[in-house]
Amino acid sequence: MFNSIKSSLKKVIKAMASLKITVLLLISLFLLVIMVTLAQVDLGIYYATQRYLNSFAIYWAPNKGLLVPIFPGGYTIGTLLFFNLVAALATRIWLKPKSYGLWLIHMGLLSLLIGSGITSFKAAESQLAFSEGESKYYSESTREIELVVIDTSGETKDAVISFPEALLKEGSELSHNTLPFTITLNSYSTNSTLENKATPGIQNGYGQHISSRPLPIFTQDDARNIATAIVSIDSDNYKDKLLLTTGLEATQVIQVYDTPYRIELRHKRYYVLYSIQLIDFQRKLYPGTEIPHSFSSKIKLNNKKTGEERDVLIYMNHPFRYEGKTYFQASYGENETLSVLQVVENPGWLFPYISSTLISLGLLIHFLQMLIARLKKDQNHA
Repeated sequence: MFNSIKSSLKKVIKAMASLKITVLLLISLFLLVIMVTLAQVDLGIYYATQRYLNSFAIYWAPNKGLLVPIFPGGYTIGTLLFFNLVAALATRIWLKPKSYGLWLIHMGLLSLLIGSGITSFKAAESQLAFSEGESKYYSESTREIELVVIDTSGETKDAVISFPEALLKEGSELSHNTLPFTITLNSYSTNSTLENKATPGIQNGYGQHISSRPLPIFTQDDARNIATAIVSIDSDNYKDKLLLTTGLEATQVIQVYDTPYRIELRHKRYYVLYSIQLIDFQRKLYPGTEIPHSFSSKIKLNNKKTGEERDVLIYMNHPFRYEGKTYFQASYGENETLSVLQVVENPGWLFPYISSTLISLGLLIHFLQMLIARLKKDQNHA
C-alpha cells in the first residue's frame, strides 16, 4: 500500500510540474493584471486589489445574494504557481553543476511568491497626520474601522478594548470580560451622510441632534467613508442608546457602576512604543506657480524605552525607517502647518531584493554555462 501511495504521489508531482500548467498560470496572471488595472477606474486601487489580487476567486453576482466564481483570484494563481515551481525543482531541476543557474532562478521566483504572500497577509498601511508641535505615538488606517471602549478611571493610563470592523454587523453583540456591560449593534453603515436631525430613540449624546443616512461605499483612493453605528448599551444598572460615527471628532461618555467609559467609532490605530513630534514642515513651490516642488517634515523621535532622542528629516523619496515601519512624506494641509506621513509596515519587504539577486545570479550562471558549452562544442568541431 505504501508503494502505491508513493507511486501516486510521484504522478501527482510530475503532473504538477508540467510546463503546460506553468504557461496556463502565467497567462491567467497576465489576464488578471489587465482586469485589475481596468477595474481601478471604477473601484480605485485599494478595492480593485482586494477584489482581484487579494482573493481566491473573482465572482459574478447575477442577483443579490448569489455569487458565482468566474476566474481565479491572485491567491489561487499564486498558490498554484508556488507548487508548480516546487514540483519542477523536485522532478526536473536537481542541484547539479549543470543546473545551478536554473535552480537559483526557480528559488528566486519562489522567494518572490513567498514575499508577495507575506505582504498580502501581513503588510499594513496607515497615515500619521499631525500639526507642528504635536506628538503622536500611533498612526491610523484610512480604510479599517474599530469600535473602542476606553476605561478612563486608571491613575496613570487608560484601558482600551477594541472590537474590529469584522465584528461590527447589525444584530451582533459585543462583550469583554473587563466590561460590566454589553454593546448591541442596532445598525452599522460603512459609509453614510450626517444630517442635523435627531436620531429616533436616542436621548443622550450627539445623537439627540444628528442622524445618519447610509450611502454606497466611496471607492476613490482620495475619498474617505464616514462609518456610523447605532448601538444599545445594556447592564444591570445602566441602559442607553447611542449614535457613533467617524464623521465627528467627538466621543460618547457613559458611566456604569461609577466608572466613566468613552465609546468611539474610529479609524483603526496602530500604536508604537515611541513618539514622533512634528518640529517643522516646509513646502517649496516652482517659481511663479502654486505647484509644489518638494515638501518635507522635520520630526523629533523620542523612544523612552531605549533612551533614543534625535531629529530626522523626512522628504520626498527619502523615507524614515524605524523598528519595522517606514515613514514616507505623503501630503500636507492647514496652511502648511499640518503634515501627513504614510506609514508602511511590511514584514516581507526584503523578499523582492532576495528574489532579484537570486534570479540575476541564476541567469548569469546559466548564460555562462551555455556560453562555455557552446565554445567547447565549436572548438571540438574545429
